[in-house]
Amino acid sequence: MPRKQKAISPPPVADVDYVEAAQFRFNDTTLQTFVKDGEVWFRMMEVCEAIAHSSPAVAARGLDDDEKRTIALPSSGRIQNQIVVSESGLYHFLIKSQLPLAVAFRRWITKEVLPSIRRNGFYSRPGVELAIAGVQSVDPADLTRLQEMRRLPGRYMVLSLPDRPLHVEARDLDEILVEVDQADVQALVSSAQLVGSLWRNFRTEDVIMNKAVTENSCGQQLDQAISLSTRLAQWVMQAATTAQKERERPDALTK
Repeated sequence: MPRKQKAISPPPVADVDYVEAAQFRFNDTTLQTFVKDGEVWFRMMEVCEAIAHSSPAVAARGLDDDEKRTIALPSSGRIQNQIVVSESGLYHFLIKSQLPLAVAFRRWITKEVLPSIRRNGFYSRPGVELAIAGVQSVDPADLTRLQEMRRLPGRYMVLSLPDRPLHVEARDLDEILVEVDQADVQALVSSAQLVGSLWRNFRTEDVIMNKAVTENSCGQQLDQAISLSTRLAQWVMQAATTAQKERERPDALTK
């Protein structure tokens, strides 16, 4: 009886919804970011390499489902299924990690990268000279388009990537900064949720500690404070989301 041949799975196809965005370097590691529906995602493999973590799968294990995904992305000349994490997932992971490089990486993100984005609308390493000439494109159609848009009122965000057509949006820098502020708010929410989660796990695993919290007024106050901080963080996030939706309403834009 002939043996059944094992079915060969077709190679994965790259997820075109995730568009390559900016690259930046931490020490000797290059981190490639991706954007989907306006949200930034990071390769967990590169994050782990940057902070000397041994396993992307283990690193992503403690994140919420909406903070991590497995998608097909180009890597080393071929398409591979890879774990990616959102910006809030990155904060969540770095806050939990005890690795020395994780602390340095988190400080670099919050003290250097984000302030640079607030000043310039993008990240640039210290000492890198910004191009005064603006967009450099060899496509005459792109140059003609920009010349025509210069005659129109308002401000525009222009994204120029190698071998890609220009991406132009009628957006002001203030709108971009709002998105950065929302990322900060999301980091606050993730931090509060993390503290609450660790506190609940500690109480569950340590019966003596749980009894002390129940019987001690200071422990009860700490329990209530953590619960309140989590709810406050959620309310702040809801308020930021509502404010963003209000700004995007058509009638608000015409005022």
